[in-house]
Amino acid sequence: MTTLSYSIESDGMTVYGDIGDRQRILLSGVNPSLEITVADAPSSLSGSSRLGQRKRSSEGVRTSAASAVTFPSASATRTASGGLEWTTDHVRLVWTMRPLEASAWHEIQLIATNVSDAPIRIGEVRLFGERAALGQSVPFEIAWRSGSDLLDLAALVRSPSALESHNVLGLAKSDGSNATVIGWHDHRRGRGRIKLDQDSDGRAFLTPIATFDGMSISPGNRASLSSWIIGRGDSLSELMNEYGRLSARRSGTLVGPALTGWCSWYYYYDTLTASDLWDNVDTLSTSKMAAELDVIQIDDGWNRPGDGRRRVWGDWEAGALFPDGMANAAHRIHDAGFSAGLWLAPFSVDPESDLAAAHPEWMVQGESGPVDAFGCFALDLTHPGALGFLRETFRRVFDWGFDYVKLDFMVHALVNGRRYDPGLSLTDAFRAGLSTIRAEARDRFILGCGAPFSPCLGLVDAMRIGYDVSSRWDVRVNEAAWPAGNLNIRAAALQTIWHSWMHRTWWINDPDCLMVRDRASEPELENVGQHFPDAVDDPPHGLSEAEARFWVNLVWITGGLTLLGEKLSALTGTRRDLLGKAFPVNSAETRVVDFYEVPDVALIRSTRPGMIGCFSTGEEPVHIRVDGARCGLPETGALVERITGRRLEYKGGVIRFPVLEPHDGLVWIMEEE
Repeated sequence: MTTLSYSIESDGMTVYGDIGDRQRILLSGVNPSLEITVADAPSSLSGSSRLGQRKRSSEGVRTSAASAVTFPSASATRTASGGLEWTTDHVRLVWTMRPLEASAWHEIQLIATNVSDAPIRIGEVRLFGERAALGQSVPFEIAWRSGSDLLDLAALVRSPSALESHNVLGLAKSDGSNATVIGWHDHRRGRGRIKLDQDSDGRAFLTPIATFDGMSISPGNRASLSSWIIGRGDSLSELMNEYGRLSARRSGTLVGPALTGWCSWYYYYDTLTASDLWDNVDTLSTSKMAAELDVIQIDDGWNRPGDGRRRVWGDWEAGALFPDGMANAAHRIHDAGFSAGLWLAPFSVDPESDLAAAHPEWMVQGESGPVDAFGCFALDLTHPGALGFLRETFRRVFDWGFDYVKLDFMVHALVNGRRYDPGLSLTDAFRAGLSTIRAEARDRFILGCGAPFSPCLGLVDAMRIGYDVSSRWDVRVNEAAWPAGNLNIRAAALQTIWHSWMHRTWWINDPDCLMVRDRASEPELENVGQHFPDAVDDPPHGLSEAEARFWVNLVWITGGLTLLGEKLSALTGTRRDLLGKAFPVNSAETRVVDFYEVPDVALIRSTRPGMIGCFSTGEEPVHIRVDGARCGLPETGALVERITGRRLEYKGGVIRFPVLEPHDGLVWIMEEE
């Protein structure tokens, strides 16, 4: 059991806690800080207003011209429940720490009450102040970093010195023991991130930061400004999964089924025609996999107008590629025995679209009109007209007969700019837009994509959690923004592994589509040439047999959405057979094994007894020797690899796996007697 306690020192609060009976310093120098704007001050959160102070209870509270208010722990008043309280002319702040029902976890909260007669707006909230020193009882030989969205790389970082993690950060010894996990607890308002850094003397500092984007608190009202939970235990992997469960319980989640199916994007990109769709539906409905597939998803391109404009996001009507309309497409998919899925980018509006011309006031505004959001405009989700547009759009889509929608590029809604209602935080506005879609969808399936993870909790059934795949193992494009590149299996695999704690707790993870082909399709080459002309032929397209097996095995064992990204009739028999090994989907829960000794190798175990996956994203052959108990395996037994059929006997509790070649992934299952 973990117990946390605190004491007040001259330089700030010291928080103690450890596993068992030992009480050691976790953090020292804790002095919370808030970024506050008063309603009659300049609208920017970095405005020049100062906050007055009530000397009777806030002596020593410091304010700055930027409205950043630090609350020194030494100046706090203790509350009857054991918390700390500060009061200024504008805000009363209460700091509390309490154990959760899970014995390994404690919650630390900051509750702010507006005691003034004018609204206040909250920017960033730093739970521990500028930074708090980590005690020696918190080793950080490794750090488990999590991303804010599918393009923010999750990773297992060895010997970390400085990093930033979103939502949650795990720290542990190199074998995953003596682990500490800190994570943002309530995702319905605000977004949390954690900074880890060191000074020149090697001391480590931790800074949890909550961002509220100007959330307004009315006079007399109160709000939770910081809701963090801290867990301690002997398994980093178990704590990360437990964090997922606890935050899901607090925030409310909607976990849909792990659907299977086919997606048009990775073979056709935005060139899919109605005729192409019928050819694929006919092939799929008569294939050996037909009974395993749930949905046919039409991806981007269906609304292309055919009048010289390549893209008109915002005008969500059937384009030239579907002359008989989208209701006809949905009905024909249903007639073939599948559910019908449709892709949209609901918060994105192309400048050339009819919507942008008719209603520029519905867009997030800049100095001279709608602000640029990565080449398009962004819907202002605080505007009643924009919300009405979303209601009308999705009512029409569902009237067409679609059972499933994929919502892409949702991150555009968070672009900086001027909005119709400046009193709503970006998180509140985003959730208002997504809630509008959910209300129209009712119990239909929603897949989020290109979205900020945290604000989507409870509103989507599934979420894309990694980079785009392609018919290449690795390609480094735009590395400044994407450290692992994009459009490749390796980058998608890293996200699938290190975001695995989200699966079946926050939603169903979508690792992206299954790809096994050994050459590119023509639309794929055209798409890469359009966006990354220097990367068309270098490296060559086509997955090796090992690379294709890696991806099939990883998607299978992790048990997320399983959508085919291939045109079956274009595959060789061997590769088509390999694709079939993804079914039926593994329904057992999985987690990463606390095996971090070998770089670029991850082991994944299943709650189904006797199953372990070994995956290498590295460039060298590796020898894996592991205690079977860490993998949930008995002391003696025989394992069979699920695709190759290779057999492995072991005894004495130690498993020596065959050499794992680069870019390969093998799943070993206990042989039945």
